Amino acid sequence: MYRIVIVEDEELVRKGLLLTTPWNDYNCKVIGEARNGEEGLELVLKLKPDIVITDIRMPVVSGIAMLEKIYEVYKPAVIMITAFNEFEYAKKGIDLDISDYLLKPFDDDQLDKALRKAISKVKYGVLLDSIKDNEAEKLDAEDIDRKIRITVNSKHSNLLKAIKYIESNYMNDINIMQTAEYLNVSESYLSHLFKKETDYTFLEVLTSVRLSEACKLLKDPNIRVHEVASLTGYRDQRYFSHIFKKHLGVTPNHYKERL
Repeated sequence: MYRIVIVEDEELVRKGLLLTTPWNDYNCKVIGEARNGEEGLELVLKLKPDIVITDIRMPVVSGIAMLEKIYEVYKPAVIMITAFNEFEYAKKGIDLDISDYLLKPFDDDQLDKALRKAISKVKYGVLLDSIKDNEAEKLDAEDIDRKIRITVNSKHSNLLKAIKYIESNYMNDINIMQTAEYLNVSESYLSHLFKKETDYTFLEVLTSVRLSEACKLLKDPNIRVHEVASLTGYRDQRYFSHIFKKHLGVTPNHYKERL
């Protein structure tokens, strides 16, 4: 179950979210609420929720200032609530890596979309953490499937075939269109299948497989970083380093030196 903290100074909005949202339908639970950024900061650092839903303008401490402090400790998925005239400020004020924005007044469909994006981000983080926790031990198709599928009873042979295709061809410049052609299905069908069964995109799964193999190759002192990039499907070493650091927190060079 995904744990959520709501930080909102407007009681009507805060209580509305808390009491009218069908949290169980999303496998979510609200574990705390706060009336301003100062209370929110203390509560979030204490409870370490998976998702934080916060307003941007609040008394005492703003949502942006609160998130800056939280990000010094860990990075939850964040849904930011903002008024229309604050939207550009929210985007430019800081590189917050926000999961989604909700512009007041928002409706149930907008909240539904934002929650699903935040949950997907949390799940993807768990998948990547499994790479770090196991020092990037290679994931086979069954292991990836076990980690990321939502419905344990689902029947998705095409998805498993697609993951196996990714594992066999991650070192090449592959994409979802080529994979769909290989499986003799439409690109839209395969894209929908990935999102429906895993909540991840084709590219997110491809990236996780590439990073898993990259970490394995970086253990070899005889292989240089630019060779690892090429061997895992990245033709541009700088882009490879950017993706590696974004997901694992360190550059490939630092990872290799640490090993």
